[in-house]
Amino acid sequence: MRTFVASLLFLSLSCLVSGCLDCAECTDCIDPVYDQEMCFRENRDYYSDRREWRDDVKAYEALFECNCR
Repeated sequence: MRTFVASLLFLSLSCLVSGCLDCAECTDCIDPVYDQEMCFRENRDYYSDRREWRDDVKAYEALFECNCR
């Protein structure tokens, strides 16, 4: 059980450091050319907040039939 908790903690910290919360990876789009990673931190000057960024990710996902996570 301790190993599981330690692994889970490590994964959580890794995501925070790598910016998992700020990026969405879109894959399996109708055309592979649309597969990409979209990061909030790289476009911070464009978006007023994360909600607007998340809405754009959802719209991209719907438009190009992708799976964005």
